Amino acid sequence: MMLGRIFSTLFGKTQPADLVVSPALLATLAAMRREDKLQALPAEARERLVPQIDSLLERLMAGLADNPTHAWVLAQTLPTVAAFHLDDDTVKAACVARLRRIFSVLDMPGAGGAFREKFGVDF
Repeated sequence: MMLGRIFSTLFGKTQPADLVVSPALLATLAAMRREDKLQALPAEARERLVPQIDSLLERLMAGLADNPTHAWVLAQTLPTVAAFHLDDDTVKAACVARLRRIFSVLDMPGAGGAFREKFGVDF
């Protein structure tokens, strides 16, 4: 919860509070973790960024039940966005598409502009 408050303070965004966490949701995140990711990207980008996305999914699976808030999810997403925000548009688009899919599973409409100012990324 503390990380979520810090995130909200840093980015000045207020997010809706509660997410619905169920065994089915966690199973879907686990299935996403096992999927091949970013296959259309060059090997260098995949080798660098797939572990970032997998790590995000692992953090979500481990902590979402105890921290079912949009702010916490955004805080967990921050390192992933930081890892790809300087990449070219093709890489960014692939990573953003993957994050959108994760957020869709969480029933979150997106990041609400939380990463736009600092990282130039929105989804």
